[in-house]
Amino acid sequence: FGSRVSCYFQKPLVSMAPKKTSAKKAAVKAKSSPKPEDKDKDADAPAESPSKDPKPEAAPADGAPAPEPADGKPTEATEAKESAPVPEPEPEEMEVDAAPDKRQKFKGIVGWNAYDTTIDALVSKENVLSCLQTGVFALTSKAARGTVGVKAGRYLFEIKVLEWNTKSGKQGRQVRVGFSTKDCGHVLGSRGATSCVAFTDSGKVLRGNSHEQINLFRKNRSATFQMGDVVGVLLNCGGDESTVSLFKNGERISMPVPLPEALKGQALFPHIDFRGAVLVSNFGPQPWKALPFKVRMLSDLSAPDGEDSAVGPPKSAPEVVVPVGLPKGGIFDWADAFIKKCGTTHVEISNRAAIDWVRASGVKIRTQGGSLDKPNINDQTFDVQSSGLTDGSATRQMLRAAAAHGRSILYLEVNENLKGVSRESTLQAVGPQYRKVAAVAVGEPSEEIKERAREEVRAAKKAEHERLVAKKKAEFDAQKAARERKRLAEQAKAERVARLEASKKKAAEAKAKLEAEKKAEAENKAGEAKDAEADKKTEDGEKPEQAEEPAKDETKAEEKAEGADEKPVANEQPDAAEATKEETKSEEKQEEPEPVWEEPAFVDDTDYSKIWFVKREAPEISETVVDKNFNKYSLPDQKEGFAEVRFEWNGAAEAASKMKDFMVERQKRERLELNKPQWLTEQLQKWNETYNQWRKVATLAKPKVSKSEEPAAKKAKTEGEAEEAESTAVEPAIEDEPEIWSCEDVNDTGDGAPLFRSFAKEDWALLTLRYELHLLVHGFAMAAGSERPGIHDSTVAHYFQKFFNKTFAPGYYGKKDLAEVVALVVDTVTLGEGSGCLEAGHPDETPVDTFVKLTEEARRERKARIEAGDESAEIKLNEKALQKGAGKGGPAGVKGKGQSDARGGGKGGGFKGGKGRQGQMAIQQRAAHTQPAQYSQSYRAPVSARPGPYDRPAARPPPPTYSSRPYASGPQYGGAAYTGARPGYQQSRGGPSFAYRR
Repeated sequence: FGSRVSCYFQKPLVSMAPKKTSAKKAAVKAKSSPKPEDKDKDADAPAESPSKDPKPEAAPADGAPAPEPADGKPTEATEAKESAPVPEPEPEEMEVDAAPDKRQKFKGIVGWNAYDTTIDALVSKENVLSCLQTGVFALTSKAARGTVGVKAGRYLFEIKVLEWNTKSGKQGRQVRVGFSTKDCGHVLGSRGATSCVAFTDSGKVLRGNSHEQINLFRKNRSATFQMGDVVGVLLNCGGDESTVSLFKNGERISMPVPLPEALKGQALFPHIDFRGAVLVSNFGPQPWKALPFKVRMLSDLSAPDGEDSAVGPPKSAPEVVVPVGLPKGGIFDWADAFIKKCGTTHVEISNRAAIDWVRASGVKIRTQGGSLDKPNINDQTFDVQSSGLTDGSATRQMLRAAAAHGRSILYLEVNENLKGVSRESTLQAVGPQYRKVAAVAVGEPSEEIKERAREEVRAAKKAEHERLVAKKKAEFDAQKAARERKRLAEQAKAERVARLEASKKKAAEAKAKLEAEKKAEAENKAGEAKDAEADKKTEDGEKPEQAEEPAKDETKAEEKAEGADEKPVANEQPDAAEATKEETKSEEKQEEPEPVWEEPAFVDDTDYSKIWFVKREAPEISETVVDKNFNKYSLPDQKEGFAEVRFEWNGAAEAASKMKDFMVERQKRERLELNKPQWLTEQLQKWNETYNQWRKVATLAKPKVSKSEEPAAKKAKTEGEAEEAESTAVEPAIEDEPEIWSCEDVNDTGDGAPLFRSFAKEDWALLTLRYELHLLVHGFAMAAGSERPGIHDSTVAHYFQKFFNKTFAPGYYGKKDLAEVVALVVDTVTLGEGSGCLEAGHPDETPVDTFVKLTEEARRERKARIEAGDESAEIKLNEKALQKGAGKGGPAGVKGKGQSDARGGGKGGGFKGGKGRQGQMAIQQRAAHTQPAQYSQSYRAPVSARPGPYDRPAARPPPPTYSSRPYASGPQYGGAAYTGARPGYQQSRGGPSFAYRR
């Protein structure tokens, strides 16, 4: 069995390739197989005898030519040669050898331009390209452009990858080599870098921003190149037929690629874009790998065919420009205009430039929120987190790299440039070889900046208008098509109705004709029968009947029958008349004219005089950053190390005035960490006592109404009974309301009743609000000092929480913002018109009775407005408006005075924290140590005394003690219970009590 298995599996291992046959065998096989046209001849010819077969001819000797037949027919060898497969011919090279050129040579240095590279690319004199690969440079593509551009002729340059870096960042390694214009961006294929044509190491060609597969010159060649391969790029500028080709190790790889139309006629510079690699370049005079034809290298460029690069070393010392502008002041608009004006002479160092560079390199970074100055990067990958983009160190790394290249720098950090300490640090980082310049862009911008912003607004509005026009045009076309479909449907329906009517009419005519024929045939038969009967009577000798009268009767019968037959026709005549009338009406009715499309005109009614800056997707700087740092902001000075301080838009005096106004405005919005003044604490304590006393007096002053005296309307169950009860109910007599401002004691207006006898819950809430705002304004002035203008409307909630330990929101009083809330208590505080800060209407020593009188006066006015039908006077109060400030309470297990509860708590109620009433559980625990234990087998702690699920010990409890008696009075589930006190536990509702068994 084993031998059979081995034989079975050995059989498929035999090569399945077709066996090679010799030329002789192929000729014999071709001769032995008759052609189709010879089969017919062989069928008619007689069969030959086997004995008469001719002998085979002797084969020619090796190397001897085959003898040609005498009759001119091909021999066996010739037939075998013709039947063998013919290989495809090798493609011919389309380029020819370069002719000698005696024109003047280009005098400049041909190589990579060290001043036209990205700041992370390093170029040596031997044209070796390396790069920085840490931090943010691990995510960016490196690029370099040549020093000379080609306008005409055919020239070649070569590169070779010396080393791949295995730790090349998120996107791996890549090489893209080709040509570009002088205005093209460094990272090929990105936005602003589409004026290029290049080949990639992955076997694709890049034309503008589109990647295409390379059209190979030979199908069995690979377009990719690896480390050690010599890659040559040949540019042939020949007018409309300009092409670029790729060579690898001296062999053509790609067919000639036509240049994009945008590149024809322009000077094209060598360009390389790489990442994670070290490369060396060859510009001549001889190629590293000879091509199938003679070609000139770029170093052999003729002067008329070349153009020198405009990017070079600065004519003077490089400069670093530090722009300074206020938040929302258009500093990025100024920076965009500056970069557009300077071109490639200055490098922008900013977070937005870093993110744009990384995205252009192919790394997808998600930003969410933040600002242009500090975008919030929502990417948790290691490469992005370690790049410095999230902590702000990327700009410092870019600054050091640009300074090492000797580039002129625009350092755009809005928040850092506003702080003097940061400006000095920036100047120290670039070194003494730089000329330091501060550009102050504060105030009203120049007309150039305004016009650029207005042009963008116009373009956006025009694009929106075109979008709406296209939408309306599509709707018009859809309606037109719907009308056409409806017309065709109605037309088809009318044709179907007409055909149906015609068929009905034709069927009726055929039926009438058939009935007429049947009638005529019956009449003929009846006449014949009568004639036969008459002849028979004549033969018998009888007198024939007179035929006149029957004829008359038959005539009348025929007339009646004809009349009966014509009746249906007469009945059909009105229908035909009606149809004729309808046709006439339809013909007379004029068709509605087809609507004509009229494109709406573009109307722009925007007031462009108020537009200064471009509207951006994100703010220039976040408000949170400004609130934290604005106290450190200042305008630059030459004492900081600047050689020049330029005021771009306005003079120094106006810029200083704008800065002062900004600081004052920000100080209003600043949230200071202030300590509560002692005066405010004392006033709150007095107010708490007085307020509680007033509430008790108000409760006692309200008359108690018995159930028998309740209005009958409340007992009515139906709507009719309710109306009758309301009409019959006797309202208690209300005395005239007392005078407000002549009342000396608000607790007694002279009749034993307080002034606040009619206060509802909204009145008590507004009374509390009045006094709290009064204390808030004066307390802030005492704590912050007279330099502060007051509490801005955006910080009222912050200081409410700070001073009163309670939240404040306009929604608690049914209002949208603070201005509407202040309108309720405008007799106490107001909002400044220009400042937006709270202003007190009464001095700090105003007695509390005054606020009761103000509240009563406002109540009466609101009541009158409501009775007059003014629904806006009603106050939709939220229950949170009645909250009382929570002062800090005592230790766990102690409750403050503000709220009565059986539980222990961590905070005191009212406006005064601190000493609180002991909780019930703490009393029980203390009593367990001092009082004798009680006998109880079924005791469970009350619900209010059970610990909650979130209670935690504040300190380690003492060791358990057990009572000598079988049962203790402490909380238990049965058996001997733990009776020791549990200090440090905050007891609350909801959970079971603790019990320790023996």
